[in-house]
Amino acid sequence: MVDVVIVSGMVHSLPRLKAHYIGVDYGALFLVENDFPVEFAVGDFDSVSKEELERLKAQIKTVYQTASEKSDTDTQLALKLAIEKFPNARILIYGATGGRLDHLLSNLFLPLEERFRPFAAQIELFDLQNHVRYFLPGEHKIACDEQFKYLAFVPLLPALDFEIKGAKYQLSRSNILVPTSFASNEFIAQPVNFAFKTGVVCVIESNDESSLR
Repeated sequence: MVDVVIVSGMVHSLPRLKAHYIGVDYGALFLVENDFPVEFAVGDFDSVSKEELERLKAQIKTVYQTASEKSDTDTQLALKLAIEKFPNARILIYGATGGRLDHLLSNLFLPLEERFRPFAAQIELFDLQNHVRYFLPGEHKIACDEQFKYLAFVPLLPALDFEIKGAKYQLSRSNILVPTSFASNEFIAQPVNFAFKTGVVCVIESNDESSLR
């Protein structure tokens, strides 16, 4: 599967993958300054200076500059373009979870939009403490990633017959009708199994901030 990396805003570090890199606003500047190959950049670029924007336009072949007042956020536009260009790709989004809470929620809820929901299982969010994935109805298994201590299951839409097996805290078949975070779970064996019949479930692997020190 092809990987697409969307850098949406400021990040502290970024893996060098065999991937197509897309810069969103300031994220495009990060990519250029750190010598990443950039497929294209998108945004209103209100977080970069005029000189920095000219530099981006000189170094990136395709720059989609948008109006500051628009229906979609810059990250929504980047995801839309990524799916149009690479519909079968795994899409890794960095820099989408820090800073403003409204931006965090907007990005966390991206796979709930009807236009993005068919691609929910291909979308992942990353930051220094978290790895976020999305799952559609069915039976699923998750293997332990030893770099993360905690595991959370977050039904974002009503999830019928939701169950968790093989984790430290198990859940018998339940109907979860409002967004709920089953947080601070952990792996005790490989793998953890979970299933549900409706909705979208977000799975978060994470660490405490203290583990970064």
